[in-house]
Amino acid sequence: MGKIKYGLPTLLAIGFWMDATSATVLELPAWERNYTGTIAGKPVNVNITRFGNSLNGYYCYEPCNQHKAVIVLRGSLQDKEVHLEERVKALSGYWNAEISSSEIKGEWTSADKKRHFPVALIYYKPKNSPDIVLVTNTNDAGGYDPSKEIDCGNTPAISAIKLYRDGKLIQTLDTASVGTCSPFMPQWGDVNFDGYPDLSIVTELLAGPDAPVQTWLYDPAKQRYVDAPASYQEITSPEIDAEHKQIVSYWRGGCCSHGVNVYRWKGKTIELIDRGESYFQPV
Repeated sequence: MGKIKYGLPTLLAIGFWMDATSATVLELPAWERNYTGTIAGKPVNVNITRFGNSLNGYYCYEPCNQHKAVIVLRGSLQDKEVHLEERVKALSGYWNAEISSSEIKGEWTSADKKRHFPVALIYYKPKNSPDIVLVTNTNDAGGYDPSKEIDCGNTPAISAIKLYRDGKLIQTLDTASVGTCSPFMPQWGDVNFDGYPDLSIVTELLAGPDAPVQTWLYDPAKQRYVDAPASYQEITSPEIDAEHKQIVSYWRGGCCSHGVNVYRWKGKTIELIDRGESYFQPV
């Protein structure tokens, strides 16, 4: 198969261990989508994340960089219906809409339920993206309770990511990712600049920008995802600089020093090519 068949996934599913001793697994759908469209005829940009039947997100009226207020969304997905509450400090409205693989269409209602406006949003699936499903399995000995909302005291750990195509499991990637107040979402990006999307997930959130990340590179010859080299796995909070084909990592060393490292690929390994550091004397 050529590279055209490998793009971003359309859906994620997360599995949560309900009991570590009995090893009962819940596999729950999960995805992150960016929608564009209108509410009451006004253009908006909407970001929604799904974990199981829970939805969280935010939106802003375009142009977003000129509007400081970000409207927070929270609610649920039941069958093909979206039910959301939105807040700007206080409750500001409700959404009741139908969702498909590419659209959200329905109605916005004001908090006092006196005003009603249409919601029409579109999700643009990446061109030539396959129908891939991700499933993450969690083994949470900390006591995650799936009957309750995910929050800072009830966050599942992710132990594996399963990749599906057309309902068929094609690969399982083991991991150990523990979020603080919500699970970390697997992220796609071409980290080695070979034209194929690679997969990464934050494994834990430490103080400062130094978050460890686990990464798998897509191998077109094997048509599978393989572990990135140790030289890349050791980079914390890597950011892709596609224009210069390099990886940038911001870091913090204690209370007073911070800096940035710049890396570039050399063959199948990645090397540090530049480094900047700043140090402030504590007062």
